[in-house]
Amino acid sequence: MRTFLILVLSFCFVQLAAAQDFPYGQISTDELNMKKYAKDTSAHAVVLREYGKAQIAVANDDNLKVMFEYHVKIKIFDNKGFDEATKEIKLRNNDDHSLTDEVEKVTGTTYYADADGAIKKVDFDPKKVYTTRDYKYQSTFKFTMPALTNGCVIEYTYRLVRPLNLCLEHFQPWPFQSDIPKVYSEFESVIPGHFTYNASLRGYLKVTKNSSSVLNGCFSTHGASSDCSDIIYGMSDIPAFSEEEDMTSTLNYISTISFDLVDYTDPYTGTAVKETKEWKDIDYYLKSDYDFGGQLKRKDLLKDRVLPAYAGKTDDLEKAKAIYAYLQKWYKWNDYIGYGSDGIKKAFESHTGSVGDINMSLIIALNGAGINTEAVLLSTRENGLLNDIYPAKNKFNYIIAKANIGDKIYLLDATDPLMTFGMLPLKCLNDRGRVFNLDKPSYWIDLNLPQKETSTSMMDLTLQDDGKIKGTITNYSIGYEAYKKRVAIKKFNTTDEYVEV
Repeated sequence: MRTFLILVLSFCFVQLAAAQDFPYGQISTDELNMKKYAKDTSAHAVVLREYGKAQIAVANDDNLKVMFEYHVKIKIFDNKGFDEATKEIKLRNNDDHSLTDEVEKVTGTTYYADADGAIKKVDFDPKKVYTTRDYKYQSTFKFTMPALTNGCVIEYTYRLVRPLNLCLEHFQPWPFQSDIPKVYSEFESVIPGHFTYNASLRGYLKVTKNSSSVLNGCFSTHGASSDCSDIIYGMSDIPAFSEEEDMTSTLNYISTISFDLVDYTDPYTGTAVKETKEWKDIDYYLKSDYDFGGQLKRKDLLKDRVLPAYAGKTDDLEKAKAIYAYLQKWYKWNDYIGYGSDGIKKAFESHTGSVGDINMSLIIALNGAGINTEAVLLSTRENGLLNDIYPAKNKFNYIIAKANIGDKIYLLDATDPLMTFGMLPLKCLNDRGRVFNLDKPSYWIDLNLPQKETSTSMMDLTLQDDGKIKGTITNYSIGYEAYKKRVAIKKFNTTDEYVEV
């Protein structure tokens, strides 16, 4: 179930905003001596205070960027709360890395009480950070606070600098909830009058503070200037978010403030742009984009290469299964996700590729064999649900194939050699996807199709004269249960080794 509350922002600003970051380094003995959080005695850690501020501003390089300042203070009760001392920040970039998110000014301190009750501290070494590449358009920046002990308090700050072109459509979101409770959380957004956003609150919790004011003349660049809206959202006594069984993604349910661009005036040219798009606008963009429409148009690209896989087969379903199995074996997925490809031919020749490379190859190959196949763009469970209200291409992060054979449809993903024809990875079963066809408008399709996960047993047993039972038990696994067994078996060198375990 999805819950969205559209916040009505009148911008009359009769109430003055009063946001302010809390002082750094002020740790009390009460905080260090705190044994548990009264409102959630089972919590292993609690956020004592959290503050964030995001602002569209002109950076030192004279480019427009979103400056996001973050400051948090967390009480850790025991070693089960140590995970809260590790922070991971997702960084986005464009194709050629000319635009990329950056993290700056990471500071941190761990506080604890010695045997005499005196407050001691260990400062974070700013050199102990590292970045890993997730896939083509995303990396993860990570750091961990030092000297963790039961009962310590950690505090850290950082600045995330994002090129506006990478996040223009969706201003910095603010999740109020996390896996631990929070005493108080506050977020401040400063947005120049050149930009208009709709703010929405997802989840069942309500803000306890919502105030606003105008910052006169706060924005100026290349002769253009405007006032800024300064809006503050606060929430007190926030319960921890508990993930329930069969929940698609915590992102779909955690109480979060998010922003969607309505329109803006380019401060450099003065051009007014209406950004709230219709699906026909998204369709046109994707069909015109080289990495998407440009690749799908090349339906004969793999025809000769794939033809031997289905030679002699006349039934379309058998053709499709043969092509699917061929590409499953041909490609090795490089763990990169995404829905586009900057060169299917190159990926095919190298036998390795991203989700976009592999599944666009599948779509092209099936169409080349005369099987009507469309592309389906979706958002994985980890990425959250798609928003029906505001169409946006950057909410998609995955692509699959939709093969139309006879009066049936088959949703296909060739990235995993252990996945059978007509099944999707569980991460893809996330509400709905958008079907794109080069010749007609896009449309929604339900991704929560019947997917079996069944295990049955057949027993042939005989009661012996000595009272013992002798016979055979045959276990059958179907659908995702069978897939899990295949994954488990593959970890061993032989089937016999698996049986022995």
